Amino acid sequence: MSESPAILGWIINTRLLSISLPTTRFKRWDKDLSIILSRDKVSLTLLESIVGRLNHAAMACPIMQYFLNRIPQVAVMWASSNKNKKVECYLSSQVLQELLQLWRKTCLPLIHRGMSLNLISYHHPSFLCWSDACPSGMGGFDHLANAWYFPIPLS
Repeated sequence: MSESPAILGWIINTRLLSISLPTTRFKRWDKDLSIILSRDKVSLTLLESIVGRLNHAAMACPIMQYFLNRIPQVAVMWASSNKNKKVECYLSSQVLQELLQLWRKTCLPLIHRGMSLNLISYHHPSFLCWSDACPSGMGGFDHLANAWYFPIPLS
């Protein structure tokens, strides 16, 4: 029995109910990002590798997959052209800023520290209710047809 087993490239902490990126993997990915950012250019093979790594990292926080737009788009456009995969090309300033600010400084360190497993587990709610407010009071109802109303006093 282990409290923090490594499963499919993730460290799952069963006591804290968190998922995190292993330190060796985090350091390697951070190093690759720093190399790209210091040179402002990248080969297609490294760019495809980075896209796969960022997609893997976004599995711990699914909302981060919405921010994987520009980087894969560059890789797809590059792969569809007739350029050699080993030739290095410069990246746009928007892509570099996204790699630096969003991924290297924010997301990867956050995922390395650990994210709640509740962010990646999907479940259906056991109780649904709808509510609304107006100047005279607040009210609502639930999925079992129970209703309520709370008047707001003038004072």
